[in-house]
Amino acid sequence: MEAQLDVVVIILHKAADEIVSVSAIRTSNPADRIHFSDSIKSLQRYLAEHPEKCVVDPIDRLAPMQQ
Repeated sequence: MEAQLDVVVIILHKAADEIVSVSAIRTSNPADRIHFSDSIKSLQRYLAEHPEKCVVDPIDRLAPMQQ
C-alpha cells in the first residue's frame, strides 16, 4: 500500500467500514474506543510517518455515536 500512497496527494478513506469493534468503556478521547482492521492500522502508521499527506476526515477524529 505504501508504494501506492507515495504518489497520492489527498487521502479519502472509508475507515468506518473497517471498524472491528467499539469498546463500551468510556474514555477521555472517544476515538480511542474504536478498534480498526489491520489495513486501517497500517494506513494510520503510514500517515503518522508522512504528516505531509492531506487526509479528508482524519481517522483519529472518528468517534462512536453516543447511546
